[in-house]
Amino acid sequence: MNFSSKIFTKSAFLLLLFGFVLSSCDDATSSESGALQKIDRYFDLKEFIESEVVRLAGETAFVKTVFVNGEKEEKVLESLDIENELKPFLSSDINKPAWSDKYDIDSLLDNSGNLKELTYIAKDEKLKTQLLSVKYQNKEVEEIAIKNRSKSSVAETLQELSYAPLKGYSIESIQEVSTIDKNHFKIQVAFQK
Repeated sequence: MNFSSKIFTKSAFLLLLFGFVLSSCDDATSSESGALQKIDRYFDLKEFIESEVVRLAGETAFVKTVFVNGEKEEKVLESLDIENELKPFLSSDINKPAWSDKYDIDSLLDNSGNLKELTYIAKDEKLKTQLLSVKYQNKEVEEIAIKNRSKSSVAETLQELSYAPLKGYSIESIQEVSTIDKNHFKIQVAFQK
C-alpha cells in the first residue's frame, strides 16, 4: 500500500471514529427524540443536506484534501460517496422536538429585510452541537457553519464543519485523549465545475 492510499485509509478510519465518539457522547434526549415527529422550529439541516446529496449525485469532479496530524494528501476524484461524506452534517441536526427550547436563536437581516444569517447557540454545554450558523444570500443558503463538542472522562472531541453549496465543505476534528497524543484531522472537498 503506497503512502497516498495509507493516508486516505487512515483518514476514513479517523472520520468514522470521530463520528462515533461524537454521536455516542450526545445528549441522552437525542435517542428519545428519534421516535417523535420532526418540528420546524430550527433550520432543517437534515432536509437541506439530503437535498444536496441528490443535487451532487451527478457531479464528476471533486478535489479532496486530507490532513492527518500534519500530513497532507490531495486527490482529484471523478466520484465521491457524498452521502457518506456528509454524515457528520446530518448527525449535527438540531431540529428535534426534545431540543425545541435548548438553543438561543439570533437572526440578522440585510438592508432589504431579507434573512441574512440565522445563528443557534446551545444553552446546555452537554449538547453535542454547540453552534449552528446559516448564512443566506438572495434568500438561498450560502454557507453553514457548525461547532460540535463532546466530552467524556477520557476524551474530548471538538469538531468544526463548514458547507458552502457552490464551493464545497470541510470537516475538522481535534480529539484529545488523556492517555495518547492529540489527533488532528481535516477533510476539505472542493466542488469543481
